[in-house]
Amino acid sequence: MDLIKLYSISFSPSELNAGEAISGHTSVLWVERYREPGEFKIVAPLSSGLLTDLPIGSFITHQETPTVMIVENHEINQPEDADSTITITGRCATSFMENRTVGDDVAFATDVISDYILAADQTWDQAVTLIDDHLINATDPDDLLNGFAVMHTCSGPVTVEERAVKPTNVHQAVTDILKIDDLGMKTVRPTSSVAVTYFVVYRGNDVSTKVRFSWMRGDIDSADYFFSNKKLYTQARVMGRWMQVVVNPTGANNYDRRTMIVDAAYLDERQTAFPTGTAHTWITAAMMADGHKALKAQKEIAITSVDISENANVRFRRDYNIGDLVTVDGDFGTSQVMRVVEYAETDDETGSRGHPTLAIPGE
Repeated sequence: MDLIKLYSISFSPSELNAGEAISGHTSVLWVERYREPGEFKIVAPLSSGLLTDLPIGSFITHQETPTVMIVENHEINQPEDADSTITITGRCATSFMENRTVGDDVAFATDVISDYILAADQTWDQAVTLIDDHLINATDPDDLLNGFAVMHTCSGPVTVEERAVKPTNVHQAVTDILKIDDLGMKTVRPTSSVAVTYFVVYRGNDVSTKVRFSWMRGDIDSADYFFSNKKLYTQARVMGRWMQVVVNPTGANNYDRRTMIVDAAYLDERQTAFPTGTAHTWITAAMMADGHKALKAQKEIAITSVDISENANVRFRRDYNIGDLVTVDGDFGTSQVMRVVEYAETDDETGSRGHPTLAIPGE
C-alpha cells in the first residue's frame, strides 16, 4: 500500500496541495466506511522516524484512494528484549466535524440558546448546509477549515422536510440526516484540477445488476439467514403530549393499512398548551420526520449478514466502491441487495488483502 503524507506549500496546513511517500512501516490497516469515519493503523519500528515524520494532526492518504485521514494517536511500545515499535492511528477527515457543535454559527454572535433550523429541503442539501455553516463559511472565522469545501453528488428520491436540530456535535447531526435517505459521506483529496479537499455527501451507485456475490461460485465464506412472514407497518401515528400526525407515505388502506405508534412526546412536552404558529409548524415537521424514519427502519430480511471471500470474482474499486448496492445470491434460493458499508485493506509481510462488509440498505 503506497501511503502518502499530504501537506501544504502555502500558509495554511489544511490546504493539501502537495505530498510525499511514507515508508519504513511493517504493516498497515486501512478501513473506509460509507457513513461513519474510516480509520487506519500503521505499525513501524521506532527507528523508522515516523514519530517525527507523521506528527499528530498530519493528513494522509494512499495512492489508490481519494480518502483523506488524520493522524490522531501515537503509541510507543518499548519491550525489554525487542526493538521498540510505534503504532500510529487515526480516522477519516470527516471525523473533524466532531470538533464543532450545532449552533456554533450563532453562539459567536449571541448568548441566546435556540434550535438550529434547517428549512424544508432535500436531505443532502440540509447536510451540506449544516457542514457549510459550521466548518466552511462559519460566522466565527476561527471555526473555518481553510482548504476544505463541501458538496453533494446526489440525485433520485429524497425526503424534503423542515428540521430543527438540537445542540450536539456536527458529525452526529449530519449523520442523523444522512440516515433518513441512506446517504453517505466521504472526503476527496485535491487533484491537479481541483485545489481543495471536499467533504462529499453522496449516494452509492446501484450496481446490483452487474456485481453479484454468489454462494455457488464460492464468493461467500459464510452467511446468516432470517425468514419471516411478519407484515410491515405501512402507516405511522406519531404522538406527542399535545399533538399528533399520521404518516402514510404509500397511501395504503384497507387490508394493506397497518399502523404503528411512534412516541414523540419529547417534541412538545415542554409546551404549556397546544402549540400554535411557528412552534406548531416546527413540531409538525419534526413529527413527520420521526414517522418516516420509523417506517423506513423496518426491514424484510432474507440474508442478514454475509462474509465475503477474499477470492471473490468481483474486485473493490474496479467493480464496486464504498456505498454501492450489490447483489448477494445466497443459499436456499435467496437473493438480497446489500450495501457496501466498509472495506478493510491490510498490507504486511504476508502480502496485501481486502475485505468488504455488507449490510441491509438503510441500516
